[in-house]
Amino acid sequence: VVCCDLDTLLLLEAQYQVSEVLLNAQEENILETSESHRNFIIDGLSVERNHVLVRINFIGGPMERILPPRALEKGDDPYPWPMFSSYPLPDCYLSEVTSNADLKQDNDLGKLLLCFKMSDKQTEWIENCR
Repeated sequence: VVCCDLDTLLLLEAQYQVSEVLLNAQEENILETSESHRNFIIDGLSVERNHVLVRINFIGGPMERILPPRALEKGDDPYPWPMFSSYPLPDCYLSEVTSNADLKQDNDLGKLLLCFKMSDKQTEWIENCR
């Protein structure tokens, strides 16, 4: 619900700073192994927090962002996605389509926008709509 309903997300963010609470919980899940090396304790809660944080901070559909899984995998590396506890979020969650500045514009949309640039066409279109 937090991720799918913008009104709920805005309310929770405004009143409770839900993203900061989630980031702080992620920070508490870090095991300090040395001065420069930090390891996340990976469990079901940290995986779910990671998923929700990516979901509420990167807007878009499946072509614009990559959502990490919500479950641990079996094997040596149960969660190959990078965990984080501060902004900015890792770029690996952004789709290459989003990071590529040369987005190809839809032909129909381009044609429509070209029509709007001509004032006569725009006036005619507005009159047809009325």
